[in-house]
Amino acid sequence: MNVKVDSVTQLFEEVNRVLGGGVLERPSVYEAHITVITPPEFDFVLKQSNVTINEINLAASRRNIQGFKFGVACIGRGRAINLEEGRKKVLDTYYIVVSDEDSSFYELRKEIHELYIRKGGDRSRFDPKAFWPHITLGFTERDLHIQDGVFKGINSCIKSLRVF
Repeated sequence: MNVKVDSVTQLFEEVNRVLGGGVLERPSVYEAHITVITPPEFDFVLKQSNVTINEINLAASRRNIQGFKFGVACIGRGRAINLEEGRKKVLDTYYIVVSDEDSSFYELRKEIHELYIRKGGDRSRFDPKAFWPHITLGFTERDLHIQDGVFKGINSCIKSLRVF
């Protein structure tokens, strides 16, 4: 689901200055979105059973994803420790934690799960309920996901956020 890039850009700049020490990278300066399927979910699970981005986009379009209702909860931070050559490296990612107000995101993920199963996917490898909707603001080196031990839910809130 696309969101207004200007609003996300302003928030990124503030988060980068206040929390990120001015070193954060942005995922994109041209677009911003609520993550419905994470890159690892697509690359290592869905794609392996020949589920395509086009099929996911078609399902999202049929369900009118741009009309989905969501709430803004907070600014979250995910952190992972990477040990490279005996040196400890801290990786951070910052994002807006959002809520699925009317279960539309979950219903879309359910449809994608059904497509995945129809294409021969192992149902234990993709859980439509294992979902933490968020808008990625920026990260130190790369975005972090559940595979890094990062859950982008309410548990990760570090700053409150009010939307007017």
